[in-house]
Amino acid sequence: MRIPLRISFQNFPSSSALSELIAQHAGDLQKSFPRIGNCEVAIEQTSGGPLKVRVDLSTPGRRLVIERAAPMNSGEADPYGLIGDVFDAARGELVAFPRAAATAVDGTSPVSRGAPADRGAGSGSSPAA
Repeated sequence: MRIPLRISFQNFPSSSALSELIAQHAGDLQKSFPRIGNCEVAIEQTSGGPLKVRVDLSTPGRRLVIERAAPMNSGEADPYGLIGDVFDAARGELVAFPRAAATAVDGTSPVSRGAPADRGAGSGSSPAA
């Protein structure tokens, strides 16, 4: 199943190359975090302001919004680099909260290694590795 993806360009020219890059990054995230419910990406340029890329992700029990902006003194902003940066940051946030985003498709066990065990379940002993 593909991640539901919505891309918007606000005061910035739309580009099929940028849309394809965003779709590739979103697909890569979904492979690692199959419980992502949807992904909204906005590329916006305000008058006199920096170019911004924002990613809004929904996971069970959590909404994650990450934004990156080009430095004001950088001259030409690189939307490709900003897209990579914002998705890298989103991946880092999702890794930090594996129980909200990276559970098995059936919702019973964490996919990522090192996820904490449920507290208060069982006899308190750790399962053998």
